[in-house]
Amino acid sequence: MTSRIVIAGGSLAGARAAEGARDGGFEGDIVMVEPAGTLPVIDRPQLSKSFLLETSPAKPLSMRPGVAEGLSWRRNRASQLDLATQTIELEDGERLRFDGLIVATGAQPRLIPELERFSNVAYLRDDADATELRAALGRARSIAIIGGGVLGCELAATCRTLNKQVAVVDSIDGLMLRSLGPAGSELLRGLHARKGVSLHLGNPVAHYHGQGRVSALELTDGTHIEADLVIVAVGAVPCTGWLSGAGLTLDDGLVCHDTLVAAGTDVVLGAGDVVRFGGTRAAGGVRVEHWTNASQQGQRAGRNLAALLRGDSAAPFHEVPYFWSDQFEWKIKMFGQWSENSVRQPESTTDAFVVTYHALDGHPIGVMAVNASSSLLRWRSVITAAHPAS
Repeated sequence: MTSRIVIAGGSLAGARAAEGARDGGFEGDIVMVEPAGTLPVIDRPQLSKSFLLETSPAKPLSMRPGVAEGLSWRRNRASQLDLATQTIELEDGERLRFDGLIVATGAQPRLIPELERFSNVAYLRDDADATELRAALGRARSIAIIGGGVLGCELAATCRTLNKQVAVVDSIDGLMLRSLGPAGSELLRGLHARKGVSLHLGNPVAHYHGQGRVSALELTDGTHIEADLVIVAVGAVPCTGWLSGAGLTLDDGLVCHDTLVAAGTDVVLGAGDVVRFGGTRAAGGVRVEHWTNASQQGQRAGRNLAALLRGDSAAPFHEVPYFWSDQFEWKIKMFGQWSENSVRQPESTTDAFVVTYHALDGHPIGVMAVNASSSLLRWRSVITAAHPAS
């Protein structure tokens, strides 16, 4: 019988997993299960920026020639996993046998229950959300964005570029604080303030006013923010419900070892936003929701599964974290980790600089580059030398 890999999830991590499996020498059947109406699915980074600005259409993920053509697609969603029989059941009742399974089901927006009764509330995760949001932006004048992370900041920049009144609200006193640390966050706060974004940080929402539609947000300090449209960007919840009861370890994500093999099995691997990598939260495991991480983990998961199926060992995933974000005229690129010990270094042009982050002994562990790609490459080489990638 021909060996079969099933990939649950056809977004970025799933697509790269298929490529990785072929790169790893797997010649059997690959079945990809993905409920999206467009296959391959739309590449998401553009959805919060150029698509909303109507400067470019939504574009599908690219897959290497020969890989997509060799896949068998199921436009459906996985509903249950049975490890004993090595099968997954789809929502339409079909059961798929597998020799190896890659879980790449991603994550869905974290909802705010108090907002469910209002019609002028938007979330952004896929192209359908983006199409609805673009239409809503055409009607709205004042926009409240709940969440000051990467997505919230990108949406704020996009909305201000469209000349909307924009307020950003977050319980955390900083923009992209978890991603950039205090130094980078403070610089980003200055950019958004200069561009006219009204910032309410460290001051969460206490109450939502309105009948049928949100009319205003009341913050804990009594501030009222009027809004025609509320956009929620408070993180994402990994899509692991279909894995419940299967014998895997779930802890705000599918817990995987450093080889991306899921804890509790040797035939299931994970990749992308759904994965908690390196153990449970108590053990220091992390879940990363960045495009590059999904791409790299997908490739490694595919290669590792191909190796395991032919009896070889799996290689650890040790890539240094990297992400980028375009906001106003800033092209922000972050490589490595941030720390409290940081140094800002200006570039030759006024709108370019780097912030380097250092360990206690002084060696660099991360760099944030703004409009400074060449400097990022230099620092990237230094940081990678101390943390070799897989």
